[in-house]
Amino acid sequence: MLVLDCSGNFIDRDISENAFDGAEGAAQDRFYDAYGSKICCLVVILSCEGEPVGFCSYFHWITRSLDGDWFTLNYKIDYVYIMKEFRGMGFSNKIYPVVVDGIYQGCNKARVEEVFDASEYIDFGGIVFGEKIRRGLMGLGSWN
Repeated sequence: MLVLDCSGNFIDRDISENAFDGAEGAAQDRFYDAYGSKICCLVVILSCEGEPVGFCSYFHWITRSLDGDWFTLNYKIDYVYIMKEFRGMGFSNKIYPVVVDGIYQGCNKARVEEVFDASEYIDFGGIVFGEKIRRGLMGLGSWN
C-alpha cells in the first residue's frame, strides 16, 4: 500500500483496514478486500489533517503474444473512492500519477506493444479517472 499526503507526496504511515468504515456504497468492502489482498495494489490519500479521504485499488499484469515476441500491458481499476465532502478538491488528480507509475513499473521492462484497460466503469467520475490513467500510460512507453 502506498500512502500520499494531501499534496500527493509519499509518506510512511500505517493505515488501518477499517479506515473507510462507514463509507457510502461499496467503498468500505472494496477497501477492505484490497487491504487484505496480495495481488491488488492500493493507493490511499490523506486530508491535510492526516485522515484517509480516498483510495484507488487496481490490478496490473502482462500477457505474452501468441508468437512470444511482445507483450500486452493489462490493467484494471478496481475501485476509486473519494469521500463525498472531499470531492472536487483535486485528490484523485494526486492519486492517478501514482497509479500510472505503479502499472508502468509492473511491466518489468518487457517489450510491451499494447496497453489494455480491463476496467468496468460504472459512473462518469470513474470514466474520467480511467481516461487519465490510459493517457498517462500511453505517454510513457514504446507503445505510443
